[in-house]
Amino acid sequence: MKKLLTAFLCIIMVAVFMPTMVFAAENTMTQAEFEAALENGSVDLGGKTVNVDSMISLTDKGNVSISNGTLMASDSCGEKVLAVQGNTNLKLEKVAVVAGASSNSAMYVGYEAKLDATNLTVDNSAAAKGGAIIINREASAVFAGSLSIKLGANSWYGINVDNAKANFDGADIKIEGAQGTQSVICSENSGNVSGAVMTEVKTGDGQNAYVSDELLAQFVAAKGTKVETITLNNDVELTQPLYLTAGTRVIGNGHTISGTEALGKDNVVTVTGDGVVLEDLKIKTSEANKSALHVYKAKNVVVKNVTLDVTKTVGGAGMVVNASEVKVEGSLDIVTGEKAWGGINVDTANGAAKVVFASASKITVNGNKNVSAIYQDKDQDAAVIEGAEEAGLVKNDDGSYAVKEEPVKPNPGTDDEDQPSDNDKNDKEDVKDEDKKDESVPETTDGSNALLWVAMMAVAAGAGVAVVIRKKAVENK
Repeated sequence: MKKLLTAFLCIIMVAVFMPTMVFAAENTMTQAEFEAALENGSVDLGGKTVNVDSMISLTDKGNVSISNGTLMASDSCGEKVLAVQGNTNLKLEKVAVVAGASSNSAMYVGYEAKLDATNLTVDNSAAAKGGAIIINREASAVFAGSLSIKLGANSWYGINVDNAKANFDGADIKIEGAQGTQSVICSENSGNVSGAVMTEVKTGDGQNAYVSDELLAQFVAAKGTKVETITLNNDVELTQPLYLTAGTRVIGNGHTISGTEALGKDNVVTVTGDGVVLEDLKIKTSEANKSALHVYKAKNVVVKNVTLDVTKTVGGAGMVVNASEVKVEGSLDIVTGEKAWGGINVDTANGAAKVVFASASKITVNGNKNVSAIYQDKDQDAAVIEGAEEAGLVKNDDGSYAVKEEPVKPNPGTDDEDQPSDNDKNDKEDVKDEDKKDESVPETTDGSNALLWVAMMAVAAGAGVAVVIRKKAVENK
């Protein structure tokens, strides 16, 4: 009886798991089978996964197409899962490439090879080091559709473009698992990157990094003094405060850096080094943040065509000049909220402070009208303020500055010069009688009819003749 029961259970287990086993077998392909199919130049995997035990090398293969499947590396696969080199034009569509523990990168495109990828997924999370995709040695790549990249702790970056070209015009780039030091794209050695709509960070070591919005502050902090230029190609929301060291230039291109709740009770952007330039930029606080811009113990800082929005701040100023020297060029627009301290707080508690408004510069303060445009805390050494009056400010008795009130312009059509004078009225009223219009006779076409006038004259003449004849008859009687 026990034997029969055991046999019955075995049959049931086989019946249950057999479909899964068959399904698994049907949805996998060996590397040998894949490479044999690829000899025809085109492989549609039909949703299957290729188990890659050693690097797939496509060198001088001409036109090659792979679609609808996954290339999955084993832990012993080697440095690359897929390598494309030389005279090879590889087209990938709906393909996933997954690196193994021994991999340096999931994909390599080099030596003038060409890659055309649509809806590509690259998983480099298990790799020992390197980037998810390496494009170098005058190779080129075009990405379209979804481009999903997953990084691990050992990854250097997402995509490296080294002396090569990469076009992302039609790509929706999504990065997963990236840490503060890992950029989405790293360009070097005259690498040409186009169409990547994200913040660009140029460093002194010759790299041009394209960084995800949420990791911008972390990436800049990790690079430290190496950062030379930060160029915004879209609006950015920070999860941590952005600190700028000496010589950094931020080119906003009209975009906005916003603080978030995650940033906390801190300033959105803080300048800590000399020679920092911020231009064509807007900085905005959330309800959790303090000041939009804080300049701390830094000299020769330039703020050019910048808007500081502290409408939602929990308590802070548009800009705090803390023991620093700041020069305002072009326009400086500050929008204050109910909890804002003011426009510019000049703080000398930690050292001398100076604000200079360059020639033709202009400052405006909108929002909360109860705060000063420029102010100092009490019991501090006086700060140096130059060119404020020319920039549209007036100095108050307490040393603060307010925006100069512009004269109120009258409504169109109400200016005295547009109204008729008394003399004009008299001239109009003093019209000669002969020039006045005779309104006793209506102006009609019948009134000017010549035939009517002739008929009336004939009747009158006839009446006169009748009177004369009647008079002669009476006399004859």
